[in-house]
Amino acid sequence: MGSYMLPSQDHAANTGETLQPQETHLEEEDKDEDHAANNGKNLEDMDEYEERIEQGNFHRDVDDHELIPNLKRKIWSTMMKVWDTKQKAIAKIFGDWEESYQRLRKLLLAYLDQDSSIQYNYYTIPRGIDGTALLCYEFWAFALCIATFRYCRPVISIDGTHFVWISIEHVIPNEGICIISNRHNGIKCAIAEWPRSEDESLQVFHRYCLRHVASNFNTHFDDPSLKALALKARYATYEAKFESIVQTVKDVEINALRSVEPNDPHIARYMPYTYLISEDLDKWTQSHDGGRRYGAMTTNISECFNGVLKGARSLPIAAMVEFTWCKLVAYFHDRHKEITSYLSQGNVWSDYAMGIYTKNVQKISGHTLRNFNHETSVYQVVTLYNDHRGGGGNHSHEVHVFDRTCGCGKWQNIKIPCSHAIKVLQGLHLDATSYIDPCYNLENAIQTYAHQFVVPKSESLWRDVRRPRWVPNPQLLWASGRPVKSRIRNEMDGVRRERGSRREDSDLREIQPRQ
Repeated sequence: MGSYMLPSQDHAANTGETLQPQETHLEEEDKDEDHAANNGKNLEDMDEYEERIEQGNFHRDVDDHELIPNLKRKIWSTMMKVWDTKQKAIAKIFGDWEESYQRLRKLLLAYLDQDSSIQYNYYTIPRGIDGTALLCYEFWAFALCIATFRYCRPVISIDGTHFVWISIEHVIPNEGICIISNRHNGIKCAIAEWPRSEDESLQVFHRYCLRHVASNFNTHFDDPSLKALALKARYATYEAKFESIVQTVKDVEINALRSVEPNDPHIARYMPYTYLISEDLDKWTQSHDGGRRYGAMTTNISECFNGVLKGARSLPIAAMVEFTWCKLVAYFHDRHKEITSYLSQGNVWSDYAMGIYTKNVQKISGHTLRNFNHETSVYQVVTLYNDHRGGGGNHSHEVHVFDRTCGCGKWQNIKIPCSHAIKVLQGLHLDATSYIDPCYNLENAIQTYAHQFVVPKSESLWRDVRRPRWVPNPQLLWASGRPVKSRIRNEMDGVRRERGSRREDSDLREIQPRQ
């Protein structure tokens, strides 16, 4: 909805006119429909209250002194009427919701008939009494997205929703795949039970989203200063810096425990250091990560796609599949065109990689290079003393050219030579850019989007499906009224949730490196 219009099946290929690929968010409301649903009345004055409804319980978010009860009920009633009218409009455009389940089966078969362009899985519960089956869940993935993953960074970001692996075993790189998520038990179990390779080595490595870890930490201790220290420890790129920050947290715990009785039932509230080291360090710290994250520390990419698909969540199930298909067609077309343009200009590496590389080159003027072992390519780089910086400069870093590692941890973490590595490589008269990981190469990027989607069949050529007839599970149906579509803001967004309101709190806002 909004600025995106889902074309009919006959016009799905004409995505250039119906999709705006440069946009990354969907408008939450369609103004024309809002005006029509309200008989032409202007609803702009209710934007504030609409946002509050989306963020959570309307009555809980609005204090009594803000709106009198009668006005509350009037606004709520108006919003529900608008919502119900919009649902009727959606049903008229995209078809009946229950009939959409039968259309979904035909649509999936139509995609499957065209060069196996989709892989899907579903779970139903047969009901023998009337020849129907309850559809409990449906998963789909387009084959091109799976096949082209081999050219990307071997990193997958997922949120806490239900998740199923679909043919990912066919594209696992030699070094394995890193999964970044929260600590959801279902995700942890799925990764723990993942089969190993023929030589018994791990194929999947689990890492935690640092925003979720910081949020959980703050929930336990509710101390912005401790939270800031914990975040610094998680973003530290080498072990010495990590140990220095964690020691500060340990000192806080020691001092706090001196005034607490050993048998205090709430003693865990005074033990932030113990809480931090209770989890495996490789899962939540960059310094012990082993270079699996490629610099991806959070699940922000998942949240971005949640925003892209937010409007589709209100559509019938078949329309949701068509929406994601049309969106991907637009992404593949426009990004292939963009990367082709970059290659024609003589560029070799992505803007992201070259931006980091250029900044690192600018730092090497003050570095001192010392040769240690030419045979094993081990060198020392000492940085210039600088009392205007937090660390003070004058640091010594050990660079291993063959292993592509540096004592600062940055080279092995993001796979782009740091300033110390560049100093060594230039001293050896080597092209430092050739040591950038191939995943940042534009040739790999063009391979990611080289495969083209097939123009879909006309709906009149779709195959009929056999019984049983799919029907929605009544236990999973939405309740009446408008559902919440926006993520409720919490302390991760610098918002302190209190009874009856949410207020901005700068102490909670996280200061993170720009990704």
